[in-house]
Amino acid sequence: MRSWIVGSVVALSFAADACAPARADYPWMFAQVTCAPTLGYFSIRRITIMNLPEKGPYLTEGLEPGPGIAEALGRENGIFDSDVLQRKPFTCSIPSFNSPNGWGAERRPGFDVKVVGHLDRNSEKSTYCEIADNAEVFLNGSSIGLLVLNPCKTGETTISIEVAHDGVELVAKKCVEPSIRDDPDGNKIVCTESPIGDVH
Repeated sequence: MRSWIVGSVVALSFAADACAPARADYPWMFAQVTCAPTLGYFSIRRITIMNLPEKGPYLTEGLEPGPGIAEALGRENGIFDSDVLQRKPFTCSIPSFNSPNGWGAERRPGFDVKVVGHLDRNSEKSTYCEIADNAEVFLNGSSIGLLVLNPCKTGETTISIEVAHDGVELVAKKCVEPSIRDDPDGNKIVCTESPIGDVH
């Protein structure tokens, strides 16, 4: 999957009694997706797993998962990489229903969400940091944002999107991490809620 771009940084120890390589920390980013029609709820968030071991349960082929591993992760745990989402986008359909008496509008609207992955395997960029690697979220056919799954992205990035009915109207909640230049400690996450018609 990423064997063509992911490399290990090795530091040599010059101790007289040993010369063991030490690996630098490496983050793997995924999109974790929840679709709950019974609750009228959809969410997607970026998760980061550090230092997945080569030849381990996920990276069975060394620097990439073996056949079916990434697909099974999505099917069983709702966790996807951009490659899987590019080949088979995730869809979530929330049906409308008639509201019970005393619960606002006569009919509560439904919505459809599609998550599409983008991974440019044929990029001529010289560094992975410049290669497209993300999950884009479409709500009722319109793009409402994307989660960057590239671990070296430094600009402002969306880290989660939720869509649900708040009892009055459909609302999308989006949480964003500021640029590392604006928040070098990574402690500020800004969340905003917008009616579906105003989401962009």
